[in-house]
Amino acid sequence: MTPTDIIAAAYEKADRINDLLK
Repeated sequence: MTPTDIIAAAYEKADRINDLLK
């Protein structure tokens, strides 16, 4: 896994959490 992959995955999770908190 490259650092870019990890960052992309983290952003995806943050996006989902953001959606749940709306």
